[in-house]
Amino acid sequence: MRKTPLLTLRLTVFLLLFSLVSCAAPRIKPAERLSGHRARVMGVTWSPDGRQVASSALDGTVRVWDTQKRVPATVLYTESQWVLSVAWSPDGKRLAATTNASVEVWDPATEKRVALMITGEGVADGPRNIYAAWSPDGRLLALYGWDDGTVKIMDAENWAEAAVIRKSSAMVSSVDWSMDGKRLATAGWDGKLRFWDTGSWAGTSEVDLNVHGVIKVAWSPAGKMLSWHAYLDNELVIWDTAAGKMERKLAVPSGITSAAWSPDGSMIATASGDGALGLWDAFTGGLKMSLLHGNPIDRMVWSRDSARIATVPLGENTVNIWDAATGAVKPLLGEGGSVTALAWSRDGKRLATGNYDGSVLIWDKF
Repeated sequence: MRKTPLLTLRLTVFLLLFSLVSCAAPRIKPAERLSGHRARVMGVTWSPDGRQVASSALDGTVRVWDTQKRVPATVLYTESQWVLSVAWSPDGKRLAATTNASVEVWDPATEKRVALMITGEGVADGPRNIYAAWSPDGRLLALYGWDDGTVKIMDAENWAEAAVIRKSSAMVSSVDWSMDGKRLATAGWDGKLRFWDTGSWAGTSEVDLNVHGVIKVAWSPAGKMLSWHAYLDNELVIWDTAAGKMERKLAVPSGITSAAWSPDGSMIATASGDGALGLWDAFTGGLKMSLLHGNPIDRMVWSRDSARIATVPLGENTVNIWDAATGAVKPLLGEGGSVTALAWSRDGKRLATGNYDGSVLIWDKF
């Protein structure tokens, strides 16, 4: 008789118990359902003051919802069919929307577009998806994702190019600003991590990561450490930026799909290919908890107080809210097909989810 492997048996028992607990627990309903998008929502983000939620979708629009006045959404019509992401400036006065052909910056108060940057300029095969990242003070916007390794730094006062940085012909797959805004870290398909001085835009150092592919980098909240990993690689590396050397490695055997520092800097969460959520002590590198998730984790976001982490299983309409101290989980069952976007409010009391059917749900009970 063929024996069932112990790991498979444990996973099966866990999933059965998880299913039973989920079914037995009272269903938590969303506080509000926001309708208007006519296609899949790609991004949701809260304004810094927590009053508004902006959403982007594959219908070519950005919608801005006032969650306190409950008035009809402000609709911003972009020049493109698909709006892939949307991000508030740190002062909450502007929105940067990335589309399949451009980056657009809007003033939601006046409903006017203040900048339009065609991302296909200078590229032989036309438009492409370009990503955007605001500097901490909101004075600059970094654009990246071109095949030739270019990163453009835009001045948010006049939308002229403040700098164009490029050290390789390989695409840059990730950028992250230090919290003080004085340094920018970039990583690309050439397997190089680079640091830039944002005053002079001179490259200050370069690290050979010995990996290739989609590499993600993230500064620690204190700005002393930087983490990096390649997609589905088995190691998350913590880099001491002052000493210029590796601090430690976190071993994730089944491959990392995403990673995130807790806002207080005490923990690092990793999502892996087997659906496990790992919570690590950021100071010692010790694994505090490994929480079985079932399906691979598609999205993962910390609450601002670092007390909870929200995860979405790939292709499902459920959001799991994990207690970072105990590992207890509360599932939120959505109503709009699979969850495609996720964001906590700054105070950690509300969660916004974007959905496949074009709806945005607001949750306030966890």
